[in-house]
Amino acid sequence: MKYFLLLASACWCTIANLAAQTSPTHEFRGVWIATVNNIDWPSQSGLSVETQKAELVELLDRFQQTGINTVILQVRPAGDALYTSELAPWSGYLSGTAGKHPGYDPLAFALTACRSRALELHAWVNPFRAAMRWPLSEEIALPEKHPYHAHPEWFVEYGGKLYFDPGVPQARQYVIKCVLELAKSYELDGIHMDDYFYPYPKGGIAFPDTASYETYGKWFPDLAEWRRYNVSRFVQTMHDSLAATNPDLKLGISPFGVWRNSDMDARGSLTKAGITSYDHLHADILHWLESGWMDYVAPQIYWSVGFPAADFETLAKWWAGHRGESQLVLGMAAYKIANNSDERWNDPSQFPQQLALIRSMPEVAGCAIFSANWLEKNPLGFADSLAGHWFSEPALPPRYPTWDRVAPAPPFFLKAKSKKSGIHISWEAPISSEDVHRLVVYRSDLEQASWKRIAILPGDADGFQDIHVEKRQTYRYRVGSVDAAMNEGDPSSQAIIVCKKRVKKRNLHTSAP
Repeated sequence: MKYFLLLASACWCTIANLAAQTSPTHEFRGVWIATVNNIDWPSQSGLSVETQKAELVELLDRFQQTGINTVILQVRPAGDALYTSELAPWSGYLSGTAGKHPGYDPLAFALTACRSRALELHAWVNPFRAAMRWPLSEEIALPEKHPYHAHPEWFVEYGGKLYFDPGVPQARQYVIKCVLELAKSYELDGIHMDDYFYPYPKGGIAFPDTASYETYGKWFPDLAEWRRYNVSRFVQTMHDSLAATNPDLKLGISPFGVWRNSDMDARGSLTKAGITSYDHLHADILHWLESGWMDYVAPQIYWSVGFPAADFETLAKWWAGHRGESQLVLGMAAYKIANNSDERWNDPSQFPQQLALIRSMPEVAGCAIFSANWLEKNPLGFADSLAGHWFSEPALPPRYPTWDRVAPAPPFFLKAKSKKSGIHISWEAPISSEDVHRLVVYRSDLEQASWKRIAILPGDADGFQDIHVEKRQTYRYRVGSVDAAMNEGDPSSQAIIVCKKRVKKRNLHTSAP
């Protein structure tokens, strides 16, 4: 076993070192936190407020130490809310009882915690799932605030779950109102929707939307075309409504990894997937990309490099050729590492192959990892490799070139002091500090011509402590300001200092003063 772990580490490092030589300035480094069924957080329902908060802080600290810069937190798993809402009931995954106030606002707490760590927070909503179990019993009932009580005609049962019927215009509009409530109430970085539009097929059982089709879709040539229209109309309206509400809010969608197979459509990928987004989930993601209805797309390419039916590399290249003007983020299946019937996932070089491919493609803006628990489980040492190699140099989230911005001015009066705990850098905020959303700290040895990013901080930070220094070495520091669109202006003037004291190393990349 020890030999196998050493081999895994060697494979990770060999491939990672090649990619780390050109660590990008901007890269989407995301991780999904799934709350449905308490997959990632909270670890179980009914925990105290203090325990829930502590668990989330532990996750975010791990993300920060790993090099993650974007958190995708599931806040609407099934017609419920992990945030204060006038429209949807509180999620039972918090208190253990659906509709019961958990004693705090989890999304507000998560936002504050992410801001202090310079992490983006995207609120992940499942649009049409309304209840995870159906029919319910007297012991398990829908909360009073659930819209089913007022509008049962909006809903259908399928596969033991309750769904909003996407064919009912009023149901679609209600979901959009819920998302707009989120966008107006919280200073989010993004809204994120996953792959559940129409549900995945269950054993050949038809989705029961005959009544809504007869009412709203009889003029369409067939049922499938009408369903695709419903979802496309929903996405378009969502995009337009969010743009009118908050043009700085990013809209991202994470579809199933195969749009269509090439034997179904010449525009499709060279795959033989048994399910496709277009044909089975009625999500015409290619149409949405061509129409410019999202800021980023994060297809769930949850297969290995070399998997015959749906090869990761084949799909990565297909999406790269069809992303339109959207940023492309590849969804990666960390949960399959050493945990899948496809034996390729037992190969310690599998995940680094995928990361190396992402880094080699200029059309790809980064990756999103499913899911948070697997960073802690760390199969084959993949999370250690992220921290030690792939994400060892911090990166800003991607820029969005359609956002017209003037890069902010840098901090001034940069000062440095040598102390036992490290070198402390401090500065004064620029006059237009309200436009600064991130600060980037750069360091260079006196002999080096190049500068290396060593930390990305919240925009209101006024100092930094560098613990990775050596006694008698001379260091130069500069700090740059970054706006909401991730545009960075010219860096500050230099602060030059000799490290006068030996610093005791700690198991952290950086630390704040």
